[in-house]
Amino acid sequence: MNYPGLIDVGRATLFRDGQIHRIYWSTVAQAYEQAFQLLHPIHFTDGSSNPIALKPGRTRGHAFTLASVVYEKVPDSGTWSTRFSAPIH
Repeated sequence: MNYPGLIDVGRATLFRDGQIHRIYWSTVAQAYEQAFQLLHPIHFTDGSSNPIALKPGRTRGHAFTLASVVYEKVPDSGTWSTRFSAPIH
């Protein structure tokens, strides 16, 4: 139960409680979705495939191309920025 034409898994960066986490996203249906034929469009895991808990309430997401960059403006400052690069066709 994957989404045809879409990439199944990729890298992600999670900012939560003042910390940055390198995680993964996936659109591959897990056992629960497969058993009950449910569509959950995306889920997040750590490097060991453990689920990542998002904070309660609203979650905001931003999608960037693989050529985009996420960086800390000044090392150890906790101030992060992104540089979006449009895809090349």
